[in-house]
Amino acid sequence: MRERLRELAGQTFGVPVTDVPGDASPEVLPQWDSLNHIELMLALELEYGVTISSEVLPELLSLGAIEEYLEEQGVAGVT
Repeated sequence: MRERLRELAGQTFGVPVTDVPGDASPEVLPQWDSLNHIELMLALELEYGVTISSEVLPELLSLGAIEEYLEEQGVAGVT
């Protein structure tokens, strides 16, 4: 799962997946700005068939937090 999240982040942020660390967050990855964050959330919704509410968006600021959220939403293969 984390590898697919890294791929989505790389595609969204316009960087090679090798430049997206497993612990990626806005502090670690400069391309993770507010606009790209929204784009990543949209990509997650399309990829995993979930709806991410505006209340949850600010909490999903790392690949770890995203992975945990997807697990809570019942997305298979998260762990």
